[in-house]
Amino acid sequence: MKNYIKIVLLALLSFGLNSCKKTSSTIIRYTVPEYWDYQPTWSHDGEKIVFASTRNSHPTQNLFRINVDGSDAQQLTFNQKGWGNSFPSCSPDGTKIAFISDQGDGIRSLFIMSTDGSDIQMLSQEEDVLSTQVVFSPDSEHIYAEVQNENGSDIYSFHVGTGKKSRVTFFDWGVANPSLHPNGKQLAFNSGRYGNPEIEVLNLETGMVERITESWSDDGAPVWSADGKHIYFYSNKDEPKYEIYSIEVTTKKWKRITDSPNWDLEARVSPNGRHLTFHSSRIGRNSIVVTDLEGNNRKTLTNLEVTPFIDLIEEDGLKSAIAAYPNDVLDSLATQYVFEEELLGLADELIKTNRNAEAKEVLDYIGKDVNTEHFPDMTAEYYQKLNLEAPLSQSQFFRLVLDKGVEKGRTVFNELREKYKDWIFLNDYEMLMFAYWYHFQGRYESSIDLLHMNLELYPRSHQTYHDLGQSYEANGELETAFEYYKKASELDTISWYGTHSKSKMEELGGRVGYTTEPTK
Repeated sequence: MKNYIKIVLLALLSFGLNSCKKTSSTIIRYTVPEYWDYQPTWSHDGEKIVFASTRNSHPTQNLFRINVDGSDAQQLTFNQKGWGNSFPSCSPDGTKIAFISDQGDGIRSLFIMSTDGSDIQMLSQEEDVLSTQVVFSPDSEHIYAEVQNENGSDIYSFHVGTGKKSRVTFFDWGVANPSLHPNGKQLAFNSGRYGNPEIEVLNLETGMVERITESWSDDGAPVWSADGKHIYFYSNKDEPKYEIYSIEVTTKKWKRITDSPNWDLEARVSPNGRHLTFHSSRIGRNSIVVTDLEGNNRKTLTNLEVTPFIDLIEEDGLKSAIAAYPNDVLDSLATQYVFEEELLGLADELIKTNRNAEAKEVLDYIGKDVNTEHFPDMTAEYYQKLNLEAPLSQSQFFRLVLDKGVEKGRTVFNELREKYKDWIFLNDYEMLMFAYWYHFQGRYESSIDLLHMNLELYPRSHQTYHDLGQSYEANGELETAFEYYKKASELDTISWYGTHSKSKMEELGGRVGYTTEPTK
């Protein structure tokens, strides 16, 4: 990324935000580490935490292990290319770690290894594509994982000894993030049938499904409490940013657990049921955090060398500002994600302390000089909190479509695009999820219209082309479906969406008399 980002930010902060500070004019360097830490999970005895990190191999993830006090970090895997290894899960008997890995080839599969990182084995089949959290059965003999299929995805179990795969869910709407009840009889997961990620529970004995959360927020990555009475998850129910919540399964009563300036995600409950670990972006890049079940006694275990941007703010003004971001870090697209997130955290803190003029300057800077496609809800809703003109946020747009129909949504979308030409106010992934909901209800024309809106914002989104192919095919428009599958396969030659589009081209090609050769 160009040096002008640093220059503009420094000028902005010096001219606007620093004008009100009453303390020393010394600028403290804001250091950014070269890695992120993600997806922590407890060892079987609660003495250690295993997590994914890009340290030593950025941007490829590997698995590490630390003591619960953050000491004695040990690297367990050593991938140097591809996505790497993610979503670790420790077996209850203390002998294995399961995880998702692409091993450098772009296809994410299920692997297991010994707890010291030795004896790595691929457990799933080569055609299986997995991408979210995995969980062991209480007897450590099976692993539950999401596998992508013709319906989007379903939950399957894999036998640890043989790798034999058994399908667990048979839904038409896509599910993810399985979590098994301590008694092994109930499976919590994220459901895609409502247009946004909600949490449902499947009784594995009766086949009955119960909806647990019911909101228009994103309620993700459910995990059971040790006693099976609560489910912990992340949600943006109360604010545009994500925090950790719990819900009592029988009463459906919510409780907010964390309230930090940025995001807290993917909580895991300790084996003794007394603590949570999760990853947090409070200090800029994701770090591993431990709290009690109430979110108190918070302790950050990793990335301690970073000076938190939020902690540089005092009640009477900014104590200091960013002095520099390392050029090689700014050159990373992932850093734009962090940069935007951190500045939004700053805007949030300023609004909470009634420093609205400073908050507006930060938001204006984000909109002008930072890639804002990651957090459209946060940027729009923070402007609205300041009573300033802004487009509908993503959540507000979704509610409008649900209440008044997709045709009305298209009209409003066109108006917003005309009025806010440079504003990306909808997130690619969540628009795709929203369109899925209409597709799985058989409302294919509505799904197609939503996907075309998304394509206007993200013209190179291979998944949008793939999903348009699916919806056109389901609507009986096979020639059009072929063309969209073809475009998806040209944009993406690695992931499931590209390979599935290629196979659909071959299937439809003979029926419509089209060639499957890529467009020149």
